[in-house]
Amino acid sequence: MRRLDDQVKVVGVCAAGKTTLITCLRSLGYRARQIAQEHSDVPSLWRRFRPAQVTLFLDASDAVVRRRRPGNVLVTLLPTERKRLLDVRQGADFYLLTDALTPEEVCDQVCRYLEAHGIFPQA
Repeated sequence: MRRLDDQVKVVGVCAAGKTTLITCLRSLGYRARQIAQEHSDVPSLWRRFRPAQVTLFLDASDAVVRRRRPGNVLVTLLPTERKRLLDVRQGADFYLLTDALTPEEVCDQVCRYLEAHGIFPQA
């Protein structure tokens, strides 16, 4: 059986809401996957995975990441993550700062973007 390509790749800093968004998108019928570009020193890693119709970049300010992940040592790596994500941030189809948004609002904005670009859930 041939593997279907993903519709959506999701990348971004830790605690921006990637996992929550993917869970929401999959529950709606989208084929979505997270690319852990923030953990790789290979700038083009995000391009090497199966093709996707769209790449989404979720971002969160340092202050919000610290609030969402209090005491997490990964917060100290934010400057490194941002450097690792520069290529994908510039190449992503859609950028969303999640600081002031609920998970539901993030999913809603992403779904509106996808549908406006002809990308719909799979039956």
